[in-house]
Amino acid sequence: MQRKILVWKSILHDVTINLPVALLYVTESSGSSPGRRGFMMAVSANGVITGSIGGGIMEHKFAELAKAHLNNAYSGATWFRQYHDKVAATDQSGMICSGAQAICIYVPAASDREPLQQIIGALDKNQGGTMTISSSGIRYAPEITGEDGAFEASSPQAWRYTEHLILQEQLYLVGGGHCSLALSAVMHSLGFTIHLFDDRPDLGTFALNTSADSKTILADYSALGSHIPEGENKYVVIMTQGYRTDYLALRSIAGSAFRYIGVLGSKNKIIQLLRQLEQEGVDQTWLSRLHAPVGLPIKSETPDEIAISIAAEIIMVKNAKGQ
Repeated sequence: MQRKILVWKSILHDVTINLPVALLYVTESSGSSPGRRGFMMAVSANGVITGSIGGGIMEHKFAELAKAHLNNAYSGATWFRQYHDKVAATDQSGMICSGAQAICIYVPAASDREPLQQIIGALDKNQGGTMTISSSGIRYAPEITGEDGAFEASSPQAWRYTEHLILQEQLYLVGGGHCSLALSAVMHSLGFTIHLFDDRPDLGTFALNTSADSKTILADYSALGSHIPEGENKYVVIMTQGYRTDYLALRSIAGSAFRYIGVLGSKNKIIQLLRQLEQEGVDQTWLSRLHAPVGLPIKSETPDEIAISIAAEIIMVKNAKGQ
């Protein structure tokens, strides 16, 4: 999401200073297409490129096409379908990964400045909404309307694409030690908003964590539940300093609905922790959904390796939405 904001901001900057810029947007994708729906790229008349529509020779070809549009003072919009297969009868992308994608090229006008500002504001504030790109311009609505990902085209110059602005993924890290510091850096690079909690006000790694968007010192982890709202874009990882604090943290959010909950620890500790919670009446079905021990089993040992294993598991769960 942060990368998309950078692309939108780049486009707004160019529109504001009257520098011609082309927006390239992937509106459809299938198979092993390297560019997935929602990928976007800005190509400015001064040669600056921001974002990506999938990379490779296909992206280079479309960047050059966008530059040609701008050099010829092209205004408006058009779209192209690309097949990543050498046996395709037409519209070969030059790649052989199979699949296909539709790519729209739109040259924003001065009238698009306000909706561009609205889209950037909604993404910055995590407010969501609906964005529409069509041959007649860019539009934003604060409500969720229409079908997400709907793409309609009657001709290369007459088309309409609708996308719901997804609320940014929120990661709640409970415990601010070395593994948390490493995981924060990885998840920040992946565009997650990170909220960090600990009960140790003088913890050095907590102070060193510059990747977290918010940092909270709790008097006691039993109060954690009031700080983490439920939601499909909420991810929780518990990695405190020991069994008792892990227990308090997990007990405080027991029964809450999140997209992901993981607990760091050895198998023996996890077995004991879950057994205690079950004996205290915590729903067994809820406990069975926990990722505990947290992370993919890649024999990770160092904090950085552990962070990679947890990040990979979170991404796997995130990308399984709707499947």
